[in-house]
Amino acid sequence: MAVLLVLGAVQAGNLWLFFGVGANFVLAFLVVLAFFIRDTLSYFIFVFIGLFSLNFTSGFELGLFLTGIFGVLVFYLRSYLLEDSFSTVVLLVTTLTFAFYLIVDFRFLISSFGVVLLEAVYNVLVAIIVFEGLSYAKKKRVTV
Repeated sequence: MAVLLVLGAVQAGNLWLFFGVGANFVLAFLVVLAFFIRDTLSYFIFVFIGLFSLNFTSGFELGLFLTGIFGVLVFYLRSYLLEDSFSTVVLLVTTLTFAFYLIVDFRFLISSFGVVLLEAVYNVLVAIIVFEGLSYAKKKRVTV
């Protein structure tokens, strides 16, 4: 949980940018986590903590709402997806990054496609690191 709080704070504060582009750390983490947690309540707690770490204030924000919806969708659809979790995570993170911008601001997706593509690559790199870390922890039976 602490990792998710730190990732949310880093994302919310734009503390780790690559060529001026920040990753959607929380979305990448939730997508990966969906393949490692089987308990629905535990996963929903992680979703809530991730969303809370992104926005400490009350009120509706479409981007925050989509991050939560995408996380929940991945959790429920994971059993219908590809057998290879690694490939599925890469595909999902890439697709959800573009879907996020398509819904939130499609004009930005069209006018700044390179920026969105760079963010998708950044999100995939974050997801790969998290996936490998959780895979290692699972093999060594370290609790997350």
